[in-house]
Amino acid sequence: MIKYTVYLLIICFVLGVIVERYYFNGNGIDILSYFGPKIDQEIEAEDMSFVYDESAHELPIKAEGKLSYSLSNSSIGKISNNYLYLKNEGISQLKITAESTWKYNSAYKEVKVISKPRRIDILSLKYYPKDHKLTIKTSQDKKATGYQVQYSRNDDFKNKKSINIRLNHKDFTNLQKNKKYYFRVRAYKVSCGEKIFGQWSDTRAIKTK
Repeated sequence: MIKYTVYLLIICFVLGVIVERYYFNGNGIDILSYFGPKIDQEIEAEDMSFVYDESAHELPIKAEGKLSYSLSNSSIGKISNNYLYLKNEGISQLKITAESTWKYNSAYKEVKVISKPRRIDILSLKYYPKDHKLTIKTSQDKKATGYQVQYSRNDDFKNKKSINIRLNHKDFTNLQKNKKYYFRVRAYKVSCGEKIFGQWSDTRAIKTK
C-alpha cells in the first residue's frame, strides 16, 4: 500500500510541474504547493493621482490573490470591480488586501490616492482707471476649498505674488500705474491636513493706467 502511495505522489508531483509550466504558463494551479510552505505574494501598487471627474478610473494594481479595497476617506469616492469612481476632490489612503491562494500567503498594502481639482479658467480681467482697481473673475469649482491667484510683472512669473481666495473673484487696488501684469489661477482643496492644487489656467495679461 505504501508503495502505491509513493507512486501516486510522484505522479502528482510530475503532473503538477507539467500543468503549471506548460499548460497554465506558470499561473495555474500548482500541485507542488501541497508539498511545501506558501510563498509571500507582492501587491504591485504605487501612489496614484487623478484629476477629479465623474468617469471611472481603473486601478493599476496587480497581485496573485483576489483583491479587495477600502478607502480611509470615503468622501472622495467608491471602488467597484477594480474601478475607482470619484465623487469629490481630496486625499485618501487606499487599503489593499490580496487573498491567499494555494501557493501564496495573503498580503496587505496601503497607497495614497489623490483626487485633484479641475483646471480653472480666467473668465474676465478688467482694469478700472477711475478707481485704480483691477478685478479678476474665474470659473467655479464647487468641490474646491478656494483658489490661488498669482500675478507678476514678468510672463515667467519671476518675483510673483500669490494670494488665496475663497470666492471666484477678487479686486486688486495695490498695483502700480502704467505697468503690465500677468495673471494665472488654480483651484485648491484642503484634505487630510494637506493642500492639493489643480492645474494652472492660461496666463492673461493686462496693463494698468
